[in-house]
Amino acid sequence: MSNNENYKSMKKWNIYLHSICFLLVFTAFNTSGGISQRALTGYQDETAGTDHEFKGIDGFISTSIVYTFFALSNWIAPIIVEFTSTKFSMMIGASIYALYVATYIYPNALVMWISSALLGCGAGVLWTAQGTFITDNSDEKTMQKNTGIFWMFLQSGMIWGNLYIYRTLEGKTSIDSESRVPLYWTFTFLASVGTMLMILLKQYNHIDKQDYKRGYVLDEEQSSEVEQMKNLNCESSSDNEKISENDEDAMTKCKRVFLEAIDLFGTKPMLILCLHFIYTGVIQSFWTTVYPAMIGGTKDFGADSDRLTGINGITMGAGQVVGGLIFSIFPKFMGNRLSKENIVIMGGVIHLVCFAFIYGNFEPCSPLSDNYIKKSNVGLTRGQPGFAEQYPEYFSISNYQISLIIAFFLGFGDCCFNTQTYSYLGSMYKNNSAPAFAIFKSIQSIATAISLSYAGKWILPTQLVILCVFNIIAMVSFYKLNKDLQRQTNKNDHEDKQSSSYDESTTQSTSGLEKSRNVAAVQG
Repeated sequence: MSNNENYKSMKKWNIYLHSICFLLVFTAFNTSGGISQRALTGYQDETAGTDHEFKGIDGFISTSIVYTFFALSNWIAPIIVEFTSTKFSMMIGASIYALYVATYIYPNALVMWISSALLGCGAGVLWTAQGTFITDNSDEKTMQKNTGIFWMFLQSGMIWGNLYIYRTLEGKTSIDSESRVPLYWTFTFLASVGTMLMILLKQYNHIDKQDYKRGYVLDEEQSSEVEQMKNLNCESSSDNEKISENDEDAMTKCKRVFLEAIDLFGTKPMLILCLHFIYTGVIQSFWTTVYPAMIGGTKDFGADSDRLTGINGITMGAGQVVGGLIFSIFPKFMGNRLSKENIVIMGGVIHLVCFAFIYGNFEPCSPLSDNYIKKSNVGLTRGQPGFAEQYPEYFSISNYQISLIIAFFLGFGDCCFNTQTYSYLGSMYKNNSAPAFAIFKSIQSIATAISLSYAGKWILPTQLVILCVFNIIAMVSFYKLNKDLQRQTNKNDHEDKQSSSYDESTTQSTSGLEKSRNVAAVQG
């Protein structure tokens, strides 16, 4: 097997194995996060009036702390990735996820505050390293496919984790310690296994990657001899730059990597992308935390509605997996027929339709906990006298089948946004991917943290208006960015063709002149 084939095989191994690792870690984290609010509410009710009464933090606030520190840590995450490696950076981040999940086994407010902050820092390192890792193991031809494969594995964890939730919470009216402890021990074990498997990932150095690229150019593109020499010269200069970077002292390297992120953040394309990033954070907080809590708290679905959050997660995960399949394994079905901006617009329109059905299917106070409703005297419920006459747009009773359809399309739409964001960043910032993914995750996390801070306090219509506004902004900004890029690409191609035509005509003129001179010399 040639070196070129070895590297292709290594890349495929890395893509699938790191996808499986994330599947295990985030089966644990996402599933546990979906029931975190209900689990802590159950523990709070269980310990009320005792000497060790639990209070001071809830699932929304805990997750908000995570994303606040996540946003901040993204600015130093590229430095950590630069100093260690993408492989070990991912292992560091994933291990903190396992520790965080374990804190729900026997909740303690102080420990959960600290672990939430630590998780935010670990998440910044994990996701910056992951974005760099998938970019290093992809090229222009495989970036879209590899992103779809990763996303499909990652989100399929919602199916397996929530199947376990559905079976475990059958017949339960709340999540008590008897249910919570085995659930979170299982999740901790899964996250730990996913972390340990990362040690099997294959890491290659910069010179190895340059050798692979050189082989790829020769084998696949069959460039002319002149073009091959240009490529070799460019790669040699890149190697020299890398050697120069290796000579930097630690402080200089930290400063360089940090300033690269700052400079990239100030560019016009990245600022436009930030508008798109904000929506991915706002919708993430809604579908991962708020929507499951709404289903768990809607007693129109039955006394054991907590159990139904598992079915919701399965359905939402199915939507994510279907999207991942369409954009990766079966790209000819849709992925190659639609441009990135059209896929994002499709996802945005699907989400807007979902928001309309959510508005009619759930009570205005459905995101709020029972304790908060009593404390704040919010009375927007179907049981309130005159509610049907005052709010005729609401369904007479919440329909669980409709909520499942909504869940599927929330997942599918989210897949549209995230796969195209990853694909765009991996393609456009191939040579500087760590700062690009750090900025993406930082802005996304800020939006998520802010959204979670009001998730349990603001009524549903207010939250849906916010989602709709940022949805439209995200679609417009991503469309504009891609169209501007397309126009610039077409302009450059046109200029290249003109330049090529000019060179060709000049060559022909010179050749004709030489022939004329030769004829004249013969005649003379």
